[in-house]
Amino acid sequence: MCGLIAADGHLESNGCIALAQKDRRFIDWLVEFVRNGNIKISSVFFDRSAGVWKIKMRDKDFYSYLLSNGVRTGKKSYLLKPPIRCDPLWYIVGFIDGDGWIEQVKKKANGKTYYYLRIGIKTKSRELRDWMRQVLHSLGIITSKADKKDGYEIHIDRNAWIVALYLQNPAHKERLSRIEDDRIKVSSYLMNRIFTYAFLPTRDHGRETPGLHAGYNGGDSGIRTRKGEAIPQTPP
Repeated sequence: MCGLIAADGHLESNGCIALAQKDRRFIDWLVEFVRNGNIKISSVFFDRSAGVWKIKMRDKDFYSYLLSNGVRTGKKSYLLKPPIRCDPLWYIVGFIDGDGWIEQVKKKANGKTYYYLRIGIKTKSRELRDWMRQVLHSLGIITSKADKKDGYEIHIDRNAWIVALYLQNPAHKERLSRIEDDRIKVSSYLMNRIFTYAFLPTRDHGRETPGLHAGYNGGDSGIRTRKGEAIPQTPP
């Protein structure tokens, strides 16, 4: 939740926490998420001028928690700091649900065409971008970066499905269902987990740690390497 608010929300000086989303389905899921965490919702409404749905919350503890994790009041996108009290992987997952994207990449190498999944993240805070890359690399999720005029990007090409498992944004999930990836075989089991997995919070704003993909801890990840020709593990 902290990462999502850092990406698509803000703190108001009067103690209100605001979160905006275009997808009504995601708003409905977030309302349940917030209420399950015993955080008071002041209002849920459609902002016609902005073309988005908004949730406004009031909770002193949650407000303080967000402040301590680098979220600032007002226009804060370039001031965002890395969090210090929340689970780093959940923060990044939330940030992707807000300011990330799902991309179908097409590459040609040795006369053949390859397709694979890319998950992208953009932020105006270079410090936050570099911290997220460091966290992902520590978990074995290799990324690349791109510095653009309008922000700093992260591209997750290798092991992107590990992150995809935890995304909650319905638009992202729909996009994932149409992704082709020649480097792996995406089983129906994995897609079922992506579309049914939901994490509901406890009152502890630190949340539980989701852990890594099942494939990291000996479980069945639902991802299979394709047999036959060797497909590059890094984008050609």
